[in-house]
Amino acid sequence: MILRASAILALSIALALAEVMIAAEMAPESQRTDFTCRWTPDFARWQGIERLLDLQDASWVVRQAVGRVNAVEEITQSGDELVVEMDVSLPLPGKVQRCPFDNRLHDDRTPLGRPSRSRHYWADEHTLVHVYEFVDETVTPYTLTARRHLIDSDTMRIDVVASVPGEPDHNAVQVYSRVRNR
Repeated sequence: MILRASAILALSIALALAEVMIAAEMAPESQRTDFTCRWTPDFARWQGIERLLDLQDASWVVRQAVGRVNAVEEITQSGDELVVEMDVSLPLPGKVQRCPFDNRLHDDRTPLGRPSRSRHYWADEHTLVHVYEFVDETVTPYTLTARRHLIDSDTMRIDVVASVPGEPDHNAVQVYSRVRNR
């Protein structure tokens, strides 16, 4: 009898946890943060980007451009995806990124044109998570996990963790400012 009651309690707890996890991923659209806007990088507040460029084997031109080139990201968001279009004067192959909120792996390309797989999901109604698995055979395989959220209505922050097998995780930060029409 006690064993059966314990099993029922354990099952009840497991079901309750599953409901909480599903609720976080499936937060109603109306409660989710809307990132729709034009955003410009606040390069002075970026941290740890050099290591991310190393991992992607970025060219000299790209490395020199980071922090110097006027770049704007136009984000549009619907109920089922986020689309990021980069307006930058560099010849980058991946200037448009589609991020469906289905938490399923999709074949993708990095902004530098490298093959990858990605999945995107809501951790909660304020934090959008992007996971990129880099599958390019010419560079070290690794995973990037980026958590996008707003610090305030005019500031977006992306916390990035790069995980390379056999190495400690590397943390980076990207900060963007909302572009206001004048």
